[in-house]
Amino acid sequence: SGRGWADRLGLHGAYPGPGAGETLTYRVTRLPAGLALMGGAGLVSALLGIGSGVLKIPAMDAALRLPIKVSSATSSFMIGVTA
Repeated sequence: SGRGWADRLGLHGAYPGPGAGETLTYRVTRLPAGLALMGGAGLVSALLGIGSGVLKIPAMDAALRLPIKVSSATSSFMIGVTA
């Protein structure tokens, strides 16, 4: 199942909340669907010659149930790695 893989790979995490000292946690779900959407987003962006962030951020939000803050930070990290 998707949650089993996410547990084994340690994909869950936390990020700073709006309050002082506040930490918000999240759990990755539906990993197989997320991988499929991310692969599709990469394929479409390669065919169209566009940046894939516009497709990958909604895919991470919808399929993996990641917060937008985490999705956008992950997208920025991927851009930095591939630049």
